Amino acid sequence: MEVPSLDSPDSIVFKNADGTYTARMYTHQVNHQVGGVWRRINRASSAGVVAGSHPGTYVADASYRTVPASNPTGQGNSSAATYVESGVTQNFDGNGQLYVGQYQGHNYNSFLQFGGFGTQFANDYVVNATLWLDTEFSGLQEGLTDCSVQPVNVATVKSAWDASKINSFPGPAAATQIGTASFAAGTDCANGRQWEGINLGSKTAMNWAHGWAPNYGLVLTAPNTAQGAKEFYANDPYIAVEFTPNGAGATYSEVSYASPWNNKPGWGQVTVQNEGTATWTPTNGYKLSYQLYTISGTTRTLLTSPAATPAVMPSTVAPNHPVTVTAAIPALAVGKTYQICWDMSYNGTLFSTYGVAQTCYNLPVVNNPPHC
Repeated sequence: MEVPSLDSPDSIVFKNADGTYTARMYTHQVNHQVGGVWRRINRASSAGVVAGSHPGTYVADASYRTVPASNPTGQGNSSAATYVESGVTQNFDGNGQLYVGQYQGHNYNSFLQFGGFGTQFANDYVVNATLWLDTEFSGLQEGLTDCSVQPVNVATVKSAWDASKINSFPGPAAATQIGTASFAAGTDCANGRQWEGINLGSKTAMNWAHGWAPNYGLVLTAPNTAQGAKEFYANDPYIAVEFTPNGAGATYSEVSYASPWNNKPGWGQVTVQNEGTATWTPTNGYKLSYQLYTISGTTRTLLTSPAATPAVMPSTVAPNHPVTVTAAIPALAVGKTYQICWDMSYNGTLFSTYGVAQTCYNLPVVNNPPHC
């Protein structure tokens, strides 16, 4: 007879009268909504890894993101660009130039808007974004004739602003810095006028593409020194956006699971958030899959056998919506440490192939001895 009992604060075991296991089931915190958008309940550890609620941890970071061989890219052009100058009250919209740093004792910040970004990249899963600037001038090294390599910083803007109205330094307040790069280029520099890129990561572009955060544009700043001065052409800044093909994009959170045994399969129940442009249906090739690894110290080894058993969608799932899916986990040999990494697939190709991060959990295996 199976007698369920609380084995730990987050697991229940089912045992026969003779002490053999029939199942151990772990429970997890369920997704919740913030501002109408579904999000995982995350508890950050000191190491930057997100702690799960069953033994071990789950991980959703760059170390579990495959570098894609080739993804589609798009170019989001700026819709407005201007700058502000210390010591004067004047609007420079339409001037044709952007300035940062210090020139002739005046400090400068520049501002960019990307008004059509959310429409152009609606619901795309962004793998990376880079801001490109046509650099026409850089300040000289002190006492020398060569241009000085100095940083240019990029931050999001905290509130809405109008390029035709801002007229005083420092301009609209910055929110969060999202990128920086040090370089020198310009018509008076040894390397001449150059396009220079500043990596922005993916978070801000994802937020704008999905409407998860308002798009108030970007502010460019630099050290307020003559060496930090730079000039950019105002009419052509753009963000190069790398995104996934086939509308792929997802995040994962286990709800509960039953450990596999040495001689019987288990299962995992996962809430998956559709963070791509495609709509998933039970028949159009989108399935919940996973990869299994053995862990030895700091080494992960992918298991090619037994194979994963992808699970079809139980219903139609539109972009920015969640679905809870149950997938079978095969029986595994005892005596090893396992990790399961959840990963959507499209026609057999894992989303992680495109750069979508997996979410990984440690996976206990129950040794169920034979009945006597």
